[in-house]
Amino acid sequence: MERDLFNDIVQALSPYMGDVNSRQTLMQSALFGSPVLDKINWTGPAQTFTVHLVQTLMQYGEVEPGKQAIVVVLDTLKGQVGSNHQATINTLITRLASQNSSGAKDMAIEAVGFAFLIEVGKWAMTELKERWTLRRKEQTVKLDTLEEQNLEPVLHPLLKELVSDKGEQEVSHRLELIEMKRNLIRGYEKDLIRLEEALRLGHMNYIQVQAQLDDLHDKIKTKLLEIETDLQALGFDVAKEQV
Repeated sequence: MERDLFNDIVQALSPYMGDVNSRQTLMQSALFGSPVLDKINWTGPAQTFTVHLVQTLMQYGEVEPGKQAIVVVLDTLKGQVGSNHQATINTLITRLASQNSSGAKDMAIEAVGFAFLIEVGKWAMTELKERWTLRRKEQTVKLDTLEEQNLEPVLHPLLKELVSDKGEQEVSHRLELIEMKRNLIRGYEKDLIRLEEALRLGHMNYIQVQAQLDDLHDKIKTKLLEIETDLQALGFDVAKEQV
């Protein structure tokens, strides 16, 4: 039921997330002044962006007492669409309201899950020149071979076992820490692109750019090591293989 609701919300929002301007207009209209806006990565294809957006809003929770961020966004969108889609959104809001608080937390954890692991595996390959394999009890996940379409069947059982073993609060806390570090790495990657563009356009010389590039790569490596520590705190053994 909860997974179905998550997918239905994504399906309702994704047609309105075609470009960065449309995304920002709706989100800023709904959540003006809320810190959750700083947690949103605005790039990517509409479907992928919407999945990450709903994950972020569910994890963030309430923008003010009694008002979930995801409900505020849906309610704002409702005022901008036709009557047929309004009825769909009303149904989604009712389904969200019917969940008790513990169910909502479970959905948030499940939604965030380990979607970040695909990116972590990519960064480990490019920045550390390492292939990461996560091992926990009898379960093994090779991050360099994991693909987005295979994410849920591989990691959903692992997440449920993890929550049962470690507890919802600890898992949520660690996922939030890793999400913050992932967002920092994304920011560093954007800075890398801007520096390379500045060099190409002749706005900066090679020595200036190289020094800043080295600093950004060092920051990414540091955050990856911190993520490794967070994963170990969840009971994972991070096995490494040199590329």
